[in-house]
Amino acid sequence: MTRALAIRGLVAAALVVAMSAFGVGVYHAAGYLKASRPQVERPTQTSGPSLPGTIFVVQGGAIYRFSQGKFTQVTSEAGWMQPAADPGGSRLVAVRRSANVSDLFILQLSGRPAAALTHNGSPTIESNHWAFYPRFSPDGSQIFYDFDPKDPYNSYRVDLAIFASPAGGGAGSVQWTFPNQYTGGDVNPVPLSGGGLIYTRFSIDDQSKVHSQLWFQARPGSPGTPPRGVAVVLARWQDHRLPGALDAGRCLPALDRERGAIDGALPDGDLLLAGPRCGVGPSLDQLEARL
Repeated sequence: MTRALAIRGLVAAALVVAMSAFGVGVYHAAGYLKASRPQVERPTQTSGPSLPGTIFVVQGGAIYRFSQGKFTQVTSEAGWMQPAADPGGSRLVAVRRSANVSDLFILQLSGRPAAALTHNGSPTIESNHWAFYPRFSPDGSQIFYDFDPKDPYNSYRVDLAIFASPAGGGAGSVQWTFPNQYTGGDVNPVPLSGGGLIYTRFSIDDQSKVHSQLWFQARPGSPGTPPRGVAVVLARWQDHRLPGALDAGRCLPALDRERGAIDGALPDGDLLLAGPRCGVGPSLDQLEARL
């Protein structure tokens, strides 16, 4: 009996030692794997070339300003995303998102909120709203953005529509687009200085495949059209240190009508121009939109 107890004690001790060794091994292995992975740095821990102008970027829910080769954090990490500057460069509009709602805010360049443009929260989650992709009109008087009007028969269906509201706040919102149902809606509004709007519109074909198209609409509620046979031109692309930098007036290949989208088909530039395909067709009115 005594011998059996001793054997049990030895077995238990051996198991404890084995479990401890296993735990130490897992700890060191995890530390090794973590150390071997690239570490994400905050923008303020990096620097870059000094470029003209100012760029606003987002990481981890905070907005950063890049100017003269240096990043400066201008907001806390509080769910901020999609900042856009007004034409004069004196203020920002940005989205502040939480788990199940998002709102638009006007921010000073310092990052301090100056005004809340939307109040989309509700006591019941299914009555909350989303607001995304804000952008000032070329004259700075309006803000175009995405908003999800509620389906009275299905409050969980989210198809974003494009609205425009006064940049100073207050009443007067106008719905510009009426999206195809169950596609996610219309996104990425780019208001034009001559009137009208360019945006990305989604549709579902007979084979239940979802497609996106670059779409033009002349006024609120009017039928939109895909700009067929239209080439996209980047103007004022001035960083000629980059390989293949584009000069003003140089045409890019026409966008694929099914896959083309503003944020997926174009490099970043100061100005987006849409006109007739290079050397093809009659002259079209120039559509201009600051990016």
